[in-house]
Amino acid sequence: MINDNNGATVKNQKLLNRICQELTFSLCHPLLEFVDALLEKFMYPESVEEGVIPDLFTLGHPRLLELIYLRQRIDQLHNVNHETSGSISQFFPQLLQRVEKIHTLLVHLLQVLSDHIEIPTQSKFYRKIVIESISDFQRAFEQFKSLDRIFMALMRNLEKTGCMDKPFLVDNSLLQEIKDFDTENKQWFDDVLQESKGFKEFNEEQEYSDITTFLRDRKSRLHISNRRVF
Repeated sequence: MINDNNGATVKNQKLLNRICQELTFSLCHPLLEFVDALLEKFMYPESVEEGVIPDLFTLGHPRLLELIYLRQRIDQLHNVNHETSGSISQFFPQLLQRVEKIHTLLVHLLQVLSDHIEIPTQSKFYRKIVIESISDFQRAFEQFKSLDRIFMALMRNLEKTGCMDKPFLVDNSLLQEIKDFDTENKQWFDDVLQESKGFKEFNEEQEYSDITTFLRDRKSRLHISNRRVF
């Protein structure tokens, strides 16, 4: 945790904040796409098995609130700005708390989804979602581990070399780990996108030439991106 007594210069603390913000943004990109895909599965299920409570989907699925809240937290994290966040020395610990909160919510969500497989009237629906999304949950957890490892390494380097009037040291092995982390996030985003309904619809759509615009408008139309818990 950064504090005012760690000896680092203001310039180096700002540098750490900027690097950590960019790393967090890198993870938010695929994570948000994954959560949006989950939201769509619950909001617009392909089929509802016989015997499921009739109002379960017409009135709103109980997991929707958790997913919407999770999406809000990711979106808030993605909009954090180290230049306008207040105390320079407190940006990193506050960022870390936000990241840890999202990780906790994601772990809880997978546990709840897995537990619901045991409910006879809903087991097929939940089993299908868990099977389809388990690899993305696993990738998310691995990326959270990588991010935490990088954060801690950056923090140690700041404490060791951040007191000098030059950028604190980032060795080659850590730099490579950062590059690998960003590359994996980009690949994960592409994988989630290519498996999504939105991507399939885009390939069939003649009106749009830009997939980013198409997905943004589609999510807004389906009320995936504009729902709020409070």
